[in-house]
Amino acid sequence: MVRGEYELNDKVQNIPIFAKPPEEDLRGFRELPEGHVIQWARFFQFDESQLQVQPSRKIDSKLSFGISILPEAVAKEIHALAERDLKRGKALGIPSGQAIARAIGIPDDLILHPNHMKPLPEHLIKVFGRRTPLFFYVLKEAEVFSSGHRLGPTGGRIVAEVLIGLLRADPCSYLSVSPSWHPRAGEFGARKDGEFTVADLLRFAGVTIG
Repeated sequence: MVRGEYELNDKVQNIPIFAKPPEEDLRGFRELPEGHVIQWARFFQFDESQLQVQPSRKIDSKLSFGISILPEAVAKEIHALAERDLKRGKALGIPSGQAIARAIGIPDDLILHPNHMKPLPEHLIKVFGRRTPLFFYVLKEAEVFSSGHRLGPTGGRIVAEVLIGLLRADPCSYLSVSPSWHPRAGEFGARKDGEFTVADLLRFAGVTIG
């Protein structure tokens, strides 16, 4: 979903997330550069703003160039995010995407098979077609089953369980403090009963909308 470059505000535009020095980029681990103030209406839809929201990239197996050149502060040896994730998954012994999909009960017709792996080279399809590394599987699954607009059944389940697990484990979360709570209009920035969006949260936080 990471774009190749971003607009932060009226003056700071088309800045890559990572770039080779001395080109300006959006890396962290440093003091915030002057002028790098985010107009949040460039990232989320606010009814009161005329700014156009920057769309994210699709969730698929095509990655932005910027995350293939991670800076030294993030990656001392391997600078491509995909290579790092694939090697980390192998080193940790993470099961294949297909194995995890079967373990959590995903129906067979929603599990990727070798024909879904095109246009990978044939020798990679033979190796990974039925035992796909989880990193690539989650991206390819979203590409195949939802044209990149949302996560697929396995990736979606993993993300949902992580978020819900964090809420359940946090003694200060609403699931722990008030599990029956639902957003109400006018409360914590909510504009409608039963709905609470990221834009509502940002508006309530008093950020620069734009």
